[in-house]
Amino acid sequence: MTSVATVPVALVTAAAKRLGCGIAEILHAQGYAVCLHYHRSAEDANTLTATLNSRRPNSAIAVQADLSAVATASVSSAHDAAPISLVQRCAGLVDACYNHWGRCDVLVNNASAYYPTPLLNKVEEGHEPSMNEETEAAAAADLFGTNALAPFFLIKAFAQRVADIPAEQRSDNYSIVNIIDAMTNQPLLGFTMYTMAKEALEGLTRSAALELAPLQVRVNGVSPGLSLFPADMPSAVQADYRSKVPLYQRESTAEEVAAAVFFLCSSSAKYITGTCVKVDGGYSLTRA
Repeated sequence: MTSVATVPVALVTAAAKRLGCGIAEILHAQGYAVCLHYHRSAEDANTLTATLNSRRPNSAIAVQADLSAVATASVSSAHDAAPISLVQRCAGLVDACYNHWGRCDVLVNNASAYYPTPLLNKVEEGHEPSMNEETEAAAAADLFGTNALAPFFLIKAFAQRVADIPAEQRSDNYSIVNIIDAMTNQPLLGFTMYTMAKEALEGLTRSAALELAPLQVRVNGVSPGLSLFPADMPSAVQADYRSKVPLYQRESTAEEVAAAVFFLCSSSAKYITGTCVKVDGGYSLTRA
């Protein structure tokens, strides 16, 4: 039987790079063991795992899973290959924490697909429509899978594991943090499915906070504004966005968003649940 770790354990989805990496880094620096979920970024995940373990042995593992709603991974056996549902994949991530450390105290739902899905398909002469029935279905499964359905099933698996622990053996500080979006209520034109999915995640945050309060599992959200521009975004466009941020006229750093996540996971926030912290320098106020 796996012995129970003496330090708290955090599961962070999409932890191999960008914001997820920053969240994993700060939690690890504050004494957590971390389970780093990744989808395609195996090299980044393995590098980060090695780095964290060099700082503190047996303090990090990397686990792969596709969190879109359409994908079915396969487990090969001597006889056949069985599909793995999204429910099973999510449960498997939580199981990985218990199998390795015997516990899971924190869940950070950070994984998120993000791209436009316009309601009207503009067809240019000589070109196919921007989206068709097949690509729209795939986009819906991807955007809702990563941003809403996977968080739901991860929270369900996390909470069930806590419920299965005798009350006297439970931690006194279980925390779930969902990464939402500061602009959910002021949607970006053309990103309808993404906005719908993030609205669902915000609703999930409040509903789960209410339902899991008797277990003393806290559920909150962090909503970044402008953060980590894509590498291929023109500098002039970046400058225009920055000029619209009231505080400091810049985007947030991964460290600033991660600091809000850590606060909500910490004992300093033990009476906070069902709320959402915006880390956007007031950007959402300018589009109210």
